[in-house]
Amino acid sequence: MVFEAEYKDSIVRGINEYNDQHFWECHETLEDPWMEMLGDPYRDVIWAIIQVGTALFHFQNGNLAGAKGMLNKGREKILRCEAAHLDTKFLNEKLSWSTFTNLVSKIPKEPKLEDFSKLEKFKFPEPLAIFEEK
Repeated sequence: MVFEAEYKDSIVRGINEYNDQHFWECHETLEDPWMEMLGDPYRDVIWAIIQVGTALFHFQNGNLAGAKGMLNKGREKILRCEAAHLDTKFLNEKLSWSTFTNLVSKIPKEPKLEDFSKLEKFKFPEPLAIFEEK
């Protein structure tokens, strides 16, 4: 299992909030496990979701500067995940990580608000699957 079972409730709730486009709530919910995962390389996965979700919160509120800034921070975490070789079969099957990161990468460095529309529609697969044994 990639994520510790102790984080199950928070991660499942946070991803469901992301999927329901409650991006600020997602940020708040995922922040606790993220803060506790010090030294865990998968911490950057959670951090990327938090920051991309926060970018989408700003997008929905018409705040292009906030959306752009948070998206760029999320991109940094995605690059850290790639450098640590976390873009695994597990993440792709359980979180559609490649699809998620692809949508993030397609947003230009100097975006317009409408550039966030496809990313806003993305939904992670059923988050309980993350904690199922193979």
